Amino acid sequence: METLMNAIVKAEYLKHQDEQVKLLVALVRYQELLPLKLHMKMKFHNSTTGTLDFVVSESKDTINKLNNVSEILATSKNIGVDQVSLPPSM
Repeated sequence: METLMNAIVKAEYLKHQDEQVKLLVALVRYQELLPLKLHMKMKFHNSTTGTLDFVVSESKDTINKLNNVSEILATSKNIGVDQVSLPPSM
């Protein structure tokens, strides 16, 4: 518990001898930090969501391109090529 309070509250606030006062100060300070913590979590969530949306979009685009290439290759198998003989003087 003491490590938690030291991390949240400045050392000068913890000089009081009464443990309940120290705990109250730590809880008040923790409540002050909650909006910041929530803001940072939301910012991370939005950033991660944006990145995942981009990755999904790019993967869909890649899938479409690969499907097009597959169709072109399948079509090219059915294309015939006429034989042409070149004159020997070439």
